[in-house]
Amino acid sequence: MENVDNRKDMKLCTHWENIGQKTGATALIAQPHFKTCSIFSENLVAIHLELSKTVLYGFYHDVIKKHFGDKASLLHTDSLILKIYTDNFYKFIGENLDEFDTSNYKPGNKFNVPINLSVLGKMKDEFPADPIVCFYGTGAKAYYVKSVSDEIKKAKGVKKNVIKKHLTIDDYSTVIEKGGVLLRKMSTFTTTLHNMFTEMKNKVALSHKDDKRYIIPNTCKTLAWGHSDIPFYETSTTQNLEYLLRAYDELCGNDV
Repeated sequence: MENVDNRKDMKLCTHWENIGQKTGATALIAQPHFKTCSIFSENLVAIHLELSKTVLYGFYHDVIKKHFGDKASLLHTDSLILKIYTDNFYKFIGENLDEFDTSNYKPGNKFNVPINLSVLGKMKDEFPADPIVCFYGTGAKAYYVKSVSDEIKKAKGVKKNVIKKHLTIDDYSTVIEKGGVLLRKMSTFTTTLHNMFTEMKNKVALSHKDDKRYIIPNTCKTLAWGHSDIPFYETSTTQNLEYLLRAYDELCGNDV
């Protein structure tokens, strides 16, 4: 059997803030590859860091951002969905084949993407030679993607048949543009005291609140929890304006 412990990074913390060179729970939770945590007592918590996130973000920063700079932005879903301004991204794939797994492209495809063998740890296009035309992301593992000829619908914790039959593109767009929560009924198997029975649940299918990221007010942009800019958005507009004016005066050498 596969030993998944070899692919896990677990940290035990006994303090909230950093102490000297010892990393505290706050810093670990703010890591981009943070997955979950388990609290054992008031002074002991286990932090689970997902190693696959290191590969994902390494690809984004070392390959994509290095080449495209500010023309590339990341849409967080748990996979990588990238917004890139370029004339021909498929040409970029062909020129950087060592970074991609193109085994799902058909030989002689219209974008002339070369074919290589399946490679572990490389990025794979979920829509090979089928450009994405629409994306709605409500949170991690909850998004809608439409390409020229196909679509993908995801909703964390919701049964596949419910997603297929009872979630539409309008549901995703409404949650994002108007806010609120979307509920869907589904039957599940439940076990209590070794007794198994079916149960009908009215579960949250989509929500405009992304609990894994801080949503910048009045925007579709997010920040990682612990980001240094969050306090700026949490204070009033007047306080922020006063801060910017003081910073400008100090920069110009004016008396404050």
